[in-house]
Amino acid sequence: MANEKSIDLEQNAIFLLIGDYLHDKNFGEIFALIKDFHPADIAFLLNLLDEDDTLEIINRLTDDVQAEVIPELSDSKQRFLAQNLHNNVLSQIIEEMESDDAADLVGLMDAVSQEQLLEKVEREDAEEVRELLKHKSDTAGGLMTKEVVAISQNANVERAITEIRNAVKETEQIYNVFVVDSENNKLLGILPLNALVLAKPDTMVSDIMGEVKSVDTSMDQEDVARIVKKYDLVEVPVVDEDYRLVGRITHDDILDVVEEEAEEDFAKMAGTGNEDLHGHSSFEISRKRLTWLIIGLFGGILSAIIMSRFEVALGKILLLAFFIPVIMAMGGIVGIQSSTITVRGLATGEILRGKLLHKLTREVIVCCINGTVCGLILALLIFLWYNDIMLGGVVGGSLFCVMLISTLSGTLIPLALDKLNIDPALATGPFVTTFNDILGLSIYFLLTSFLL
Repeated sequence: MANEKSIDLEQNAIFLLIGDYLHDKNFGEIFALIKDFHPADIAFLLNLLDEDDTLEIINRLTDDVQAEVIPELSDSKQRFLAQNLHNNVLSQIIEEMESDDAADLVGLMDAVSQEQLLEKVEREDAEEVRELLKHKSDTAGGLMTKEVVAISQNANVERAITEIRNAVKETEQIYNVFVVDSENNKLLGILPLNALVLAKPDTMVSDIMGEVKSVDTSMDQEDVARIVKKYDLVEVPVVDEDYRLVGRITHDDILDVVEEEAEEDFAKMAGTGNEDLHGHSSFEISRKRLTWLIIGLFGGILSAIIMSRFEVALGKILLLAFFIPVIMAMGGIVGIQSSTITVRGLATGEILRGKLLHKLTREVIVCCINGTVCGLILALLIFLWYNDIMLGGVVGGSLFCVMLISTLSGTLIPLALDKLNIDPALATGPFVTTFNDILGLSIYFLLTSFLL
C-alpha cells in the first residue's frame, strides 16, 4: 500500500482518540485515521474492538485492503465476518486473496454457505478454494497456496522470466521458479531467481536447475516446519501422491505454524486447551479447563486419603507434616522439568525411537545428581534445626526417592502417549503434577513410617 503508516504501540494517544470516536460511533473519522495504516496494524486494532464495530470498519475498506486485513484477524473475528458480510462482498474479497487465505476464510463456514458463496466467485478462484478445502487444515495441503510459478524443463531462461512477469499479477511474492515435466507436471527441480538473472537468455532451465526439497499434501504441518527449518528454505513446493506440483508453502505461513503449534502445546501443558480470548464465552472456557481441574481435585482428595492412612505416624512424629510441601513441590517440579524436555524432544524430532533408552538413562543420571544434592541439603538443614540426624537422613532420602520416581514418570508418560499416537503435550501440566503428588506423598509416608 502506498504511503503506509504504522501504529506506534507506545503512543496510546491514537487508541484514546479511536476510543472517543467509537463512543460517538463516528466510524467515518476512524476510517480516515486508519485507512493508510499497514493491514497488520489495522487487524491489530480490529482485534481489540467488538464484532459489530469491526464489521462497520471492514465494510469501509477497499477490496484489496480487506483481503490483506481479514487473514490477520483472529479466527473468531473471521468467522463472524464470514457469517455477516454479504456474499457479494465476500466473493470480491476472496478473488483478491491468496488462495490459501481464501480457503481458510471459506473453511470457517458451513458446507451450504460455502457453496452459496463459491457460486459467486470466479470459476478459477472457486476451484482452487474447493481443492484446498479437501485437505485437512493442519497438513501441507491445507497450508499451501495454489499460486506458484512453474515452467517446463524444455524452456529457456528467457521464457522463464516471461512466466514470472505474467505471474506477478496474481502472486505477491516470488522466490523461485519450479521446473516440471511438460507432460505430467511432475516436479523435477528448482530455479532460484538469482540463477535466472545470471544466466544467458537462451540457456535451458534444465541445465541450471538445482535439486529441490518437497513435501507431500498429507504431511503434518509440524513436519513441514521442521523440513523448512532444517534446510533453511524460503518456500517449499507441495506435491501429490504422483509427485505432481500442486502448490507451495512460503516462510510466512511456516512462522504462523510455529506460533500456532507453540501456543497449542503451551495451552495443553497448562491444561487450558486452545482458548481464543476473543471468541469463546466464559462457559466454553470453563468447560475446557474443568476436566483438568476435576482431575486435580480428585488427585488432591486421594492425597488427603493417603495422609489419613498415616494419621498415627503423623501423631507420633508431627515434624513429618512440616516437610510435606517440600516433598510434593520438589516432585512436581522435577516431573514437569522431565516431561517438558521430553515433549519438546518429541516435537522437534530430537528424541528418536532408537534412542529412548539413552534419553531415559541420561534423565536418571541427572536426577540422581540433583536428588543427592537436594537430599543432602534438606538432611543437613533438618539436623541443624532439630539436632536429629535420623530424621534428617530419612526425610532427605525420601526426597531423593520422590525426585527419582517423578523423573521416571515425567519421562515415561509422554513417551508412552507418543507410542499410543496420543499428543504427548497432554501428559504435562495437571496430569503429571497430580500423579507425582499422589505417588510422592505415598513414597514419603511409606519410607518415613517404615524407618522411623
